[in-house]
Amino acid sequence: MKWKQFVLLVTGFLSLIIVAGLSISFYLQSDNVEAVKEEEDFLEELSTETTGAQDEEESEEPEEDVPLRQGVMVDVKGEVKSPGVYDIKEGKRVIDVIDLAGGLLEEADSMQVNFAERVYDEMIIYVPKQGEEIEQTSSENNEKIRINYADTAELETLPGIGPAKAEAILSYRDENGLFHALEDLQSVSGIGEKSIEQLEEFITVD
Repeated sequence: MKWKQFVLLVTGFLSLIIVAGLSISFYLQSDNVEAVKEEEDFLEELSTETTGAQDEEESEEPEEDVPLRQGVMVDVKGEVKSPGVYDIKEGKRVIDVIDLAGGLLEEADSMQVNFAERVYDEMIIYVPKQGEEIEQTSSENNEKIRINYADTAELETLPGIGPAKAEAILSYRDENGLFHALEDLQSVSGIGEKSIEQLEEFITVD
């Protein structure tokens, strides 16, 4: 009888130990889960703050300067409403510059101005008064013609250049840009080495 009581006592004691062990194990696991969750939350918060700081730094970076458009500087003088120096896009005509200068005054002599002429860098456009005589154009003064800016009328004053070749030069210039050397004219249909030899003392690529 005593033996049975002893066995029951031992069994009960072992059961208490097992239950206590399971309780402690469950408690420790719960603590570990909470600790892991807290660590994950901390890492996530830290990552969010780091990303936000990077985004803020990127947004604060200065924007790259946009390169300004390159043009030609033209000096407008005489009988215009707003004479001065204007920055004009290449390929524009005299009439475009005069419009920017406010147009002609009432006393302006428009008959002495070539409104269709292409503008070029450092060009001076002078609009005279009615009855005022101005100097002749560069082509009439036997100065070299700037083939990068000359119009059809100026090109046709050159030896061996008629309407067809003048138009061919303008078309090539519009499609390919400015000439960089006299030899580039050989790329124009109808112009070869002999033509360039005839033209070289009358033209310039400046």
